[in-house]
Amino acid sequence: METASSNDANTPLSAHAGFLHGTKALVPKLQQQLTQYISDASRSIDNVIFTGHSAGAAVSSLLFLHFLTTLRVARCKSCPSLVMHPSPFALRQNR
Repeated sequence: METASSNDANTPLSAHAGFLHGTKALVPKLQQQLTQYISDASRSIDNVIFTGHSAGAAVSSLLFLHFLTTLRVARCKSCPSLVMHPSPFALRQNR
């Protein structure tokens, strides 16, 4: 399995290169849409759910981790959440 490690030396994870590539391709558009949706003053967001099936579950788990660590969601009561359906392994711990 081809993996890609984080550039952050404090992150002891590697991701499947193909799933990581797919995730990185989706981040800019999702970042824009989520930020726009959440910043709309007329909305109160209870939860943002990332979900997928099979390979989509692997990508959604990486998206979830990305947004969990980068998205500041002041108007969101309890988000984000991850719902996975059977998924191949997307991450492994570096040793």
